[in-house]
Amino acid sequence: MIELFGIRPFISLNLCNMVGGIVILSQTPDWSHHPWRKLIEVSTEIYNLRTVQNFWLETLKILNRGEEEASQNIARDLTNCDLFGYQHIEAIIGIDLTQHNFLEYVQPFLLVISHTALLNCTSIEPNVNDLYKIIDGDRRGLTFLTNVCNAILADWESNARMYSMEKYLVATTIILCEVVSHEKQVQFSDRISHLLDLIERLLLEAQIPEQSSSYKLVANRVQGLKRIFCHLEIVGTETARAKANLKGTFGQHDSSDLTKIEILPTYADIRNIQRKALPSFNFDKSCFSAGVERLIDFHYRLLRHDCLGTVEKQLSKLLRMLRDDPNVDFKNSKHLNFEKEGFFVYDNVYIHRLLFDQRCGLQAQLCFRSRQSGSQQRSEEGFWGEERRTMQPGSLICLVTTHVKMRSIVFFTVSAAKGPPGISSDHQHITVMARIAEEESQKRVDHLLQLTWQRKGVRSILVEFPGVLLPTFIPILKNLQQMQRESRVPFQQWIVPQSHLKTPIDILPPLYARATGFFFSLRNLLVNKAEDFKLRPNDYRNDVRLLESRTALDQGQCEAITTALTHEFALIRGPPGTGKSYIGLQLVKVLLENKSKAQLGPIIILYDI
Repeated sequence: MIELFGIRPFISLNLCNMVGGIVILSQTPDWSHHPWRKLIEVSTEIYNLRTVQNFWLETLKILNRGEEEASQNIARDLTNCDLFGYQHIEAIIGIDLTQHNFLEYVQPFLLVISHTALLNCTSIEPNVNDLYKIIDGDRRGLTFLTNVCNAILADWESNARMYSMEKYLVATTIILCEVVSHEKQVQFSDRISHLLDLIERLLLEAQIPEQSSSYKLVANRVQGLKRIFCHLEIVGTETARAKANLKGTFGQHDSSDLTKIEILPTYADIRNIQRKALPSFNFDKSCFSAGVERLIDFHYRLLRHDCLGTVEKQLSKLLRMLRDDPNVDFKNSKHLNFEKEGFFVYDNVYIHRLLFDQRCGLQAQLCFRSRQSGSQQRSEEGFWGEERRTMQPGSLICLVTTHVKMRSIVFFTVSAAKGPPGISSDHQHITVMARIAEEESQKRVDHLLQLTWQRKGVRSILVEFPGVLLPTFIPILKNLQQMQRESRVPFQQWIVPQSHLKTPIDILPPLYARATGFFFSLRNLLVNKAEDFKLRPNDYRNDVRLLESRTALDQGQCEAITTALTHEFALIRGPPGTGKSYIGLQLVKVLLENKSKAQLGPIIILYDI
């Protein structure tokens, strides 16, 4: 029998060895006792700037060690109101530009808040958001970054620099992008244009090679920010451009800025559906946006139409019926059969009560009568027993209210049949628990409360769309909106090249393959594994026939593999059966074989079934 003595449950344990039936355990220090935690627990009021600098240096050391749990704890503690991370940030942000050794103090801070361990971790995203709100409080973020750039430029011109400009220029650019991303109001600041010009000047002064990853990151981010502000200017003139007969692509009721379009249709969308048009496939046609913004806009509107077009069409049909006959009987009319069209309608629906669940958020307890079979009303047990294909958890439902003073549509998703224990309802009705599918706002809550209180004289209809599952497309649409805000698409210089270019685009090799003397080893593709085949990114065209002779691949497949490996962006296409999936498998084999030499990170594979 093995027995553990004196071990507190909150201390993590590592098994070291076992001697004579006794397990010897070593204790992993709890985070609350970590030396770094002791630093942040003390107010900076008793410290000088040198001590604050040492705090950020220690923080940087921990992040550079790559300990995921420690990095997450740091992000949480920096924004913990009970600790003094806020003061450590204030001490750096508030340094005067004329302060001696200004750059020396701020360098570790810049590297910490731009560190990938913080920015690329989903679990601490709320903490990083709070961190950047502190940094840009009262719009200090732009002033601080401008001071940093001015100090770097002054040091560079006076040859007093004792550091690599490249590293801190990259950090400053990343921080600026994060400030813009987290604080939307900063996009309208006049000072940001000056800051972008400063960064571009530093990029030229530093003489960073154009082929390097640092140069590409800074240049692409700066150009992306400039496109954001250019896009804002275009959107700002939306009304004038519409009057100038630029209505070729979208309906007048639809916003030209897709970031302001509600994903789920509104009452106005349904009423004006006849005037709504899809984006044109003719990219030479006049439109509110161009370039990257137009490409994202195009895919956003098409995807939204594919996923919600049927919902809008069916709701529009319902509203037209109610407009023509406010007392239309959906249950007994011989001319109406919604089930054949794939959705169900329930009349005389009311909200019995609103509830708030810690996990699900705001929920409504909806009550209605089941569909009739002749004159026989089905009981609640019969409804759930015989009609299980309806009101399944996750199904999209829409509450339509047509009262003169309360016209609205509200989308929900079914969370559970009936209500939670202890919640009573009218046993003559069917009860469904549903959570609101749209962004919760005070206006939305007020409207639902009004519907709950004023049941008499207000006719509400519930429409169910069993085949529409929001989680399958809502995150994609939100990501497209975020990409539009940032005006950034991966590989946009290849996907959306400048329209005036008349010559073919020379696509460079991947960054990891641009080092002098680099080559890919294609040993895994050869028939004879004892041999090796070296593919050099800058001299690959002469290797295609030689590779074909030493593998089981045909000429087209060899060309596809060599092109994909030696170009930053490649498109391989062909009819079914030509081996596109097989080529993808061979490419992954080559990348895995060369992963250590090229220092590759994770390999992401997207496969569409």
